[in-house]
Amino acid sequence: MTLLPPPWLVDPLPWHAAASPLEIPRAPIDPETESALHLGRYVPVFGWGATEDEARRVIALVARAYSTEADPGAMGILSAMLLHPTLGTRPVTWLADAIRAGTAPTAWGKVALAAAGLLGAGDSVRAEFGEPLLDCPALRADALRTVAVGGAEQYTFPEAFARLCAAEKEFAGTRGAESFTALRAWFELVLARRWAALETLREIRVESLPAADAWLVSAGLFLVGDDGAKGRMTEYASLALEGLSPVAPRVVPILARELAELVSHSWARRWDHLRCAAAKDHAAAAVRAWLSAALYEPHDEGTDHDTLGPEMTKAAKEARALVGGFLLDWFVPDREARSRVDRWAGDVLRVYHRLHGASMLGGVLDEVIG
Repeated sequence: MTLLPPPWLVDPLPWHAAASPLEIPRAPIDPETESALHLGRYVPVFGWGATEDEARRVIALVARAYSTEADPGAMGILSAMLLHPTLGTRPVTWLADAIRAGTAPTAWGKVALAAAGLLGAGDSVRAEFGEPLLDCPALRADALRTVAVGGAEQYTFPEAFARLCAAEKEFAGTRGAESFTALRAWFELVLARRWAALETLREIRVESLPAADAWLVSAGLFLVGDDGAKGRMTEYASLALEGLSPVAPRVVPILARELAELVSHSWARRWDHLRCAAAKDHAAAAVRAWLSAALYEPHDEGTDHDTLGPEMTKAAKEARALVGGFLLDWFVPDREARSRVDRWAGDVLRVYHRLHGASMLGGVLDEVIG
């Protein structure tokens, strides 16, 4: 099943005049290979068009990243092959068009999305790569996970949360609705520090979720100290990875090491998260008190001419008194706590995308490579 050859496969080819562009870089990656990737002398994912050979090449690319000969930095370098500096998203858009036209199977789209997660692409690259596949009905739920579950790199968590809320409404009444409720609640609890979301996470039937989504819910419950959450994280990670070991032998030890790092210093992470939540509550109380005093209480503004400190109105003084001095004193020491929690959340989401990619690829492996 193929479309006509893509329009960019004409002379000159877009691989930056490379006589033999990289298709599957050798392992370990040498300086020559790394230079070719930086210069765009490679064929990106589905760069030869929406073909079965290309789907198999993408699987081979993932296998090379997780092979026993690969160096530790291979995944970060190979993720450059998702997009191309000349073509951008045209290859994956061509694939999406082929899937919608029925001339390419949905499994090829899952292979592409899985590669974005397994190769450890950053938030912006992964979102750009997955965006064209949002228009494929059979891939929309997985593409939304690829595009919307992120935000750690440039602190775009609010935008990701908004997309998840929209997805939850879009899938209401379908089998996928609970997954997006779980993802939205995880963002609320971990990143927005809204404790009401904890009850939502606890009420979700985790066993009915895909393995990667269930793992993310367990990670959120681990952060707040739920008994057994660490064991469930290991269990669901194993479920997500079980179909990928034949082609990626190092995927289990690599993910095991990353999981061990996530669950270390659990009490310190829990304390940081509690301080962030408390600081947010006190900030809300301070703002409400300041506005109340400023709007409804008569006050005279005055300046102490003996000092050059900030001018303090009566409203600000009353607000500080009402919240016990937390107007400024509470927040400054907690900047590092917020940063640590957000970094932990970013690491969790990177592992989540690898697990989600492993689950997708494991599910279509037999169909693609036979």
